Formats: sequence, C-alpha cells, structure tokens
Amino acid sequence: MSVFVLIPTYNEKENIVPLLKKIYTIVPTINAIIIDANSNDGTIEDLKKYCKKNSKVSIVHQKKKNGIANAYLEGFQEALKKKAKLIIQMDADFSHDPKSLPTMIQLLQKNQLVIGSRYMNGISVVNWPLRRILLSYFSSFYIQLVTGMKIKDPTGGFNGYCREILEEIDFNKIKAEGYIFQTEMKYIFWKLKKKIVEFPIIFIDRHSGTSKMNTSIILEAFFQVLFFRFKNIKKILKKNK
Repeated sequence: MSVFVLIPTYNEKENIVPLLKKIYTIVPTINAIIIDANSNDGTIEDLKKYCKKNSKVSIVHQKKKNGIANAYLEGFQEALKKKAKLIIQMDADFSHDPKSLPTMIQLLQKNQLVIGSRYMNGISVVNWPLRRILLSYFSSFYIQLVTGMKIKDPTGGFNGYCREILEEIDFNKIKAEGYIFQTEMKYIFWKLKKKIVEFPIIFIDRHSGTSKMNTSIILEAFFQVLFFRFKNIKKILKKNK
C-alpha cells in the first residue's frame, strides 16, 4: 500500500526536519512530499540535506506563497503522479501528532475520507488562546448549519484521502484559496456520499515559528461557505468537464 503524507511549508526551519524524523520512527514505510512556498529562513537547505539521507522524501518547490489550497493541490497532483494509494495531509508545526498516522492509515482501508477531529470529544485543543478556540469552534458550528454537513471538525487540516476519489476531481475547479479549502474538500466528499469517518485527536498549537492565520483568511472562510450550499458538486468532477 503506497501511502504519502503531504506537508506544506513556509519558513518552518525549526520544525520540518524534526517532524520528518518523528514520522519515520513511527511509519518507516511512508512517503513524504514537502510543498515549500519559497521559504527564506533555511527550510529548503535543511530539507535538501535530509532528502540525501531519506529517499522517501521529495520536495515540490513553489516560486511564491500562493495559499494553502494551492500547495495541497500541487501536492495531490504530485502524489497521484507517484502512484499514491492513500494521501494524508498534515501541518509542519507539530500541531498534528505523527502518532496518529497509523490510526489514519488503518481507517483509510475502509473509508474514503478520514478526518482527525479536534471536536469529537468536546474540545481537544492545547495551547490556543480562548479567543481562537471559540472562533474555531463556532466556525465549525456555522459551517454545519449552512452546509448541513454532519462533520464535527469541518475546518481541520489533518485529513486522509483515498486515491480513486481524488482522481475524479478536477482540481482547477476548486475555488478556495485559504484554509477553507479543507472545508471545501470535505463538502465535496460529503455531497458525493463517500464513506467519511472522524476519529479524535489532540491538536497542539505549533512548537515554533509563526501562525499563518490572518483576518483575510477568516473572512474568506465566512463568505465561501455561503456559496457551498449552492454548488453543483458534479460539475467539479472530471467527467463533467
């Protein structure tokens, strides 16, 4: 089973190599694709050194920072090109514990979308200020209300996908640019009635570096969700091009 983990980076020098080392102590057979948005803090230099020691890690170089959606879509295309069967998204900053990867992989054997959920057992978030916890939690409630999705963590970024469904999607028709991309992908799978399962994780705020969250990303999320309800999801599929 060919499993790939996609990790976008932008100035994650302090995190990315330690994260990869931890991942490979837990899942030695996994492949990793790092999608770097032209980091200028030494991230790329450290990655290149690490790649010489670990041939399972490859780098997609982006010329500029184009948003998390663009990074993941490039990563999906690269993983599909490399014949990935299962594709997992995770953050570079240790927010998503690599110890959850075996559970994710196991659940993907019988499901088409697996979500590492912060909100299955109440609120499982560590080191976030109360304001950000409330923003995230009520954003999830707002998304559920507007879209009708029965997903407790529609905005989370620790997700696993099976190849055959990603192959059906025309990535050029994905409109989200910021973190609401995570919601748009879940909404597509939900509307297509694919097998979706959530499992509980503990989300820990980044070890080092700076968060990429800002006001424009939040506003994009608020307004994009309003349009999801009226999307004709079948038009996103390649056979409808």
